[in-house]
Amino acid sequence: TQSGGDDIANAFDVDAVAASAAHAGMEALQGKTGPARDALIYAAALCLRHLGRAANLQTAAAMVRTVLDSGKALAHFKAA
Repeated sequence: TQSGGDDIANAFDVDAVAASAAHAGMEALQGKTGPARDALIYAAALCLRHLGRAANLQTAAAMVRTVLDSGKALAHFKAA
């Protein structure tokens, strides 16, 4: 029955989703390739470009890859 709301609901475990996202993020910082790393590179590149620290997104993405590949991003995260 419809009571003005949406009868379709998806139940999911918020804690499991958060843990999975955190795990994927840590793997990306550790150098594992895949969608999480791609998203991290893209998001960081957008930030660098927006802040004027890179002339274009390609340069910004290369900067991010360099930091990820060097292990500096993971080291900085672990130090925080």
